[in-house]
Amino acid sequence: MSTMTSKGDKQVPSLDGIASCPQCGYSKAHRFSANDYYFKLQVGGKTLYARSLNNLKEIRNWFSDENRGYLSPEDDFPKVFYINRKVLLKRIEKMIKANSQ
Repeated sequence: MSTMTSKGDKQVPSLDGIASCPQCGYSKAHRFSANDYYFKLQVGGKTLYARSLNNLKEIRNWFSDENRGYLSPEDDFPKVFYINRKVLLKRIEKMIKANSQ
């Protein structure tokens, strides 16, 4: 878990946070990086990251909306994800099915 930090006018997750596990009680300060994301997939030379299965489903729902279009590099996913929307959704669905057993 990381707190939010300001980046210009936006609030974005901080890289510094706490890694914790409610099952075993583990709790330690942690600097988050791309290696901490459980779900990763390459599309058009860019990597899509999702922290959890629920986060992956939220991303799927976002791209399932055909009327949703690219906004800007500062406020949105990379444009290549929209260009390759069908491929992206197919790969996300495959990951969801493989991890919903």
